[in-house]
Amino acid sequence: DYVVIRKQETAKPGNIVVALVDQREVTLKYYQPHSTCVVELLPANESLKSMYYPADSVVVQGVLIGVFRDYQAAA
Repeated sequence: DYVVIRKQETAKPGNIVVALVDQREVTLKYYQPHSTCVVELLPANESLKSMYYPADSVVVQGVLIGVFRDYQAAA
């Protein structure tokens, strides 16, 4: 798959974001901030577990705005 990301530093709950965690790891996950100053990053793959981080250790770098899938490459 190819994703199209709009570079921005804010996101709404439920957006899929590019998140920089602890200034060293980047991930593409659903963004769910909590009122307890914790950010939950949820994977699209239901067999994986959510990741929880202190809000100040997660930096939103962009928001997913599109996905392209090459079906021939998958065959």
